[in-house]
Amino acid sequence: MFKKLFKKNNEIDFLMPISGEILSLDSAPDPVFSGKMMGDGFCIKPASGKVYSPVSGKIASVFPTKHCVGIVSDEGHEWLIHFGMDTVKLNGEGFNLLIEQDQSIKAGDLLFEVDLEGIAPKIPSTITPVILTNLGDKSISFSFTGNVMNNDKYTIEIK
Repeated sequence: MFKKLFKKNNEIDFLMPISGEILSLDSAPDPVFSGKMMGDGFCIKPASGKVYSPVSGKIASVFPTKHCVGIVSDEGHEWLIHFGMDTVKLNGEGFNLLIEQDQSIKAGDLLFEVDLEGIAPKIPSTITPVILTNLGDKSISFSFTGNVMNNDKYTIEIK
């Protein structure tokens, strides 16, 4: 409660969308993500195929190949969760969407499930970027590292 009262305007609280190991965005094995062309964020090396919403808001986009979801939070932040690398080539195989475009969601809602063991041998990496896409020329910083659990609360700072 104390932290909430004195929270900085440039801090965003969210729930971790996937259990796994936190990696820096520049470790993403795709230059579109590592070069921050889509925005700034972090990566998760997933330990689970369950993907939850980090924030309350609305589903802004669902890719037909089911590997990527865009969310606009109630505060107006645009989040992108892109499960794995080159997963678009799977054409939805191994993905089970539980949401649809324009649907309202709450932080912690299960968005989709992935057959992690089934898709892993078919793609270069399961590393999953979690990106804020509407930062403009701003970046984020965070202090969480190591292994994380889905739906645990974290904070990022916009700089």
